[in-house]
Amino acid sequence: MPETITGMELLDNLHLSDVPMVFAIDEYSEVQDIVTLPVTRLPPEEKDKAEDRPAA
Repeated sequence: MPETITGMELLDNLHLSDVPMVFAIDEYSEVQDIVTLPVTRLPPEEKDKAEDRPAA
């Protein structure tokens, strides 16, 4: 992302892409921040197949 992008533009671009997070890096190549989108829903839990097997 260019350094001239606004925070709202960054969030819009992040929302439209498949990228889960963006690192903000300064002129010294050091990470200054991490931007992520909030989780709006969790994926359904998968049942553990070992629980379905009868005990021996």
